Amino acid sequence: EFQDNSLGDVLDGVTLDLVETGDTTFEVTRDKEGTKEQLQGFVDSYNEVIDLINKSVAVTENSNRGRTLAGDSTIQHLKNSLRDLVSGNLDNMTGDFSALSHIGITSNGLGRLTLSSDDLSDALEADMDSVGRLFSQDTDGLADLLIDKVDAYTDSLDGILMDKKDSLNDQVRNIDKRIFRLEDR
Repeated sequence: EFQDNSLGDVLDGVTLDLVETGDTTFEVTRDKEGTKEQLQGFVDSYNEVIDLINKSVAVTENSNRGRTLAGDSTIQHLKNSLRDLVSGNLDNMTGDFSALSHIGITSNGLGRLTLSSDDLSDALEADMDSVGRLFSQDTDGLADLLIDKVDAYTDSLDGILMDKKDSLNDQVRNIDKRIFRLEDR
C-alpha cells in the first residue's frame, strides 16, 4: 500500500506520478544515444586532464623552465597511473567487457583517448549492462578507481601533491637558512 500518488520504488530510476484512475501503457527503454554522449563527455574530460599534464611537463625552446613541471616524477607518475587505468583490463568485471578498448575507447601515443562510435554502438547492442559496469561496478568500476587515484594525489591533508608541496617548501626554507648563514659570515 502506498501513502501518496508518487511511486518511486517500483522501477529502478523511474518515478510514477499517478494523477487519475484508468489504464495507461508506458515503455521504458535504454538511452543508448545518451550513453554515447556521456561516454564522449568522459573521453573529452579525460583528454583535458592529459592535455593539461602534457602542457605542464612540456619543455620547449621558449619555456620558462622554472614554471614547468618537466622532470617532476610525481606528475609523470600520475599521468602513467591514469593511463594504466584507462588502457588496461579491469579486475573482477562481470559481463562481456573488462576494458575500455572492448567498447571502442582506446588510447593513442600521447595518452589521449579516442572513442569509436561504431564499436561503442556494437558494445551497447551486445551488452549495455556490461558497458555500465565498466564504470560503476562496486569498487572495481573505472569511476571509483579513477576517483581513488586522483584523491590519493589531491587530498588536501595527506595527498601526494600536498606532500610534494610540503617537501618543496621545506627545501626552500632550508636554502633560505643556508643563505642567511652565508651572508652572516
